[in-house]
Amino acid sequence: MSTDKIVVGIDLGTTNACVAIAMKEGTIMDYKVVQNLLGFRTTPSVVGFNEDGEIMIGQIAKNQQVTNPERTIYGAKRLIGHKRGDEDVEKLFSAAPFKIDFTDEDDPIIKIPAAKNDKAREYKPEQISAQVLGEVVRIVKNKTGKEPDECIITVPAYFNDLQRQSTKIAAEIAGIKCNKLVNEPTAAAIAFQDAVKFDNGTVLVFDFGGGTLDVSILNVEGNKFIVKAVAGNSSLGGEDIDVILVDEMITRFQRKNPGKDPRSNKRSMAILKQKCEEAKCQLSSEREARITIAAFFDGIALNETITRAKFEFICDEIISQVTDPIEEALKEAGLTTDDINQIILVGGSSRIPAVSKAVS
Repeated sequence: MSTDKIVVGIDLGTTNACVAIAMKEGTIMDYKVVQNLLGFRTTPSVVGFNEDGEIMIGQIAKNQQVTNPERTIYGAKRLIGHKRGDEDVEKLFSAAPFKIDFTDEDDPIIKIPAAKNDKAREYKPEQISAQVLGEVVRIVKNKTGKEPDECIITVPAYFNDLQRQSTKIAAEIAGIKCNKLVNEPTAAAIAFQDAVKFDNGTVLVFDFGGGTLDVSILNVEGNKFIVKAVAGNSSLGGEDIDVILVDEMITRFQRKNPGKDPRSNKRSMAILKQKCEEAKCQLSSEREARITIAAFFDGIALNETITRAKFEFICDEIISQVTDPIEEALKEAGLTTDDINQIILVGGSSRIPAVSKAVS
């Protein structure tokens, strides 16, 4: 291998992480996404601890969510830079199977209970993110034989100073030198320009991921990207839609089985969340999805069908909010919809038909 520095770009997402490496081919610098050991371009931003204290990251950690829900952590990015009293975050994680507490300084802390051969643990959100970044380092090392020397990490455009600093701290803990934080919509616009050779005009980037909604308006002039306006919601994403779908299934189950409360069983709730996430993704391409769990709670099965129409109805409150940041950004930039030349949809939640329809 070359002794040149290995520089990587990292998308440290709420749901998944992705890493691209700068590679020189002749005189041209190219950027390629690196596949993980399973051959996937993205790695779940999930960290799990088994009964022996072994730390698992990515898909292997996500696979144990059902059997070990209290010791499997997801969505840590939504806690970064937040304090006690953030209602949106506290509401989301009130249904999480793992425990979130706060320090005397009102910073969130994730508590991992003791297991058969492992003591109880406590982690700050940035420490969990650092574990995910550590997996990214291993992915790069497997590809190149070397650990990355430097990295650039993408963050939501509206991340405040505390959230940005916490992201850099996560990189330091993981042993990576973070040269720069780049706003996620700007990164998307650069990738879009490279893919379609769009080099002049006004672009609106709508980034709706697992945990956040981010809207930016940029002027593109060749290789120059000028940010005209940013807006967003740090507590609105696919995870919130999952919560609504989980609530719908619980309501249906209790209607058929009065007096039964699946919320008292963390394993039942973990598998339900997983199945609801799968159904949500299925409804992006199909008209209906089935959620089936044998022996869901107290030996009783859950067997429900959710149509896309019903899904859109119960999620209407969230879907109706997705255009608010667009209007805010247009107003801040002093533009109208007629001034937008291109719209770039980014993030898994932007694939929901009702969302893309609302944006258009």
